[in-house]
Amino acid sequence: LSEQWLFSGNLSYTERSPETAELFSDGPHHATESFEIGNPILDNETAVGVEVILRRTLGKVTGQISGFHTQFNDYIFLEDTGNERTVEGEDLPERKYEAAKAEFRGLEAEIDWLALENPGWSLLLSAQGDLVRARNETEGTNLPRIPPARLGAGFEIQAEKLRFGMNLNRVFKQDRISEHEEEEGGDHDHGETATAAYSMLNAYASYDLNIGDHKGEIFIRGRNLTDELARVHTSFLKASAPLPGRSLEIGLMMEF
Repeated sequence: LSEQWLFSGNLSYTERSPETAELFSDGPHHATESFEIGNPILDNETAVGVEVILRRTLGKVTGQISGFHTQFNDYIFLEDTGNERTVEGEDLPERKYEAAKAEFRGLEAEIDWLALENPGWSLLLSAQGDLVRARNETEGTNLPRIPPARLGAGFEIQAEKLRFGMNLNRVFKQDRISEHEEEEGGDHDHGETATAAYSMLNAYASYDLNIGDHKGEIFIRGRNLTDELARVHTSFLKASAPLPGRSLEIGLMMEF
């Protein structure tokens, strides 16, 4: 559109053959803590997608916003049946691979602003967010384990050798869950359940080193500084394996 603005679009067609596990699974899978059943009559998964992107590439404010829409035929996913299997004394939820017509649509945005530019140092502000919606059009329900909406903001101070920054990411509640799984499994051990919102505050600092002919960096990173309980909605093990709590990492990296 100009030296600063770029507008683009993508149109795609993709195909994917079912994986072996999706066709022939028939037993416990402890990575997902479930009893998985394959579906040998699954057909190729096909999709037609369109994406449009508006991008600013020059100036103190840069970034992009994009939107996408993808239509699937025979979208393959793992669905709870509401049943339970006992394997060596352990009760596991039963899940089966299914295929359905599906629609995905979403938005993504990110922006960087060089707010201050002084001799020897500068301040960069940034923000980003994304949103996705996915529907099982065969059953008229939500697809399971779809990521929730997210927003984030942060800053970074950049000097000749020193960098320091913080960022705050907000992951919103995800209650657009598979209604079929909710009816079959209820709110207990089976099926998909809603996931609460959480915020993650991270910080980092680094200093560049020059030792002889070698370059290096000493750094400190703090993650989840507020020690938030954060469960990842897309994980099968979100109830038993949340994200790590508060952590601090100090390190030295050298290039030889």
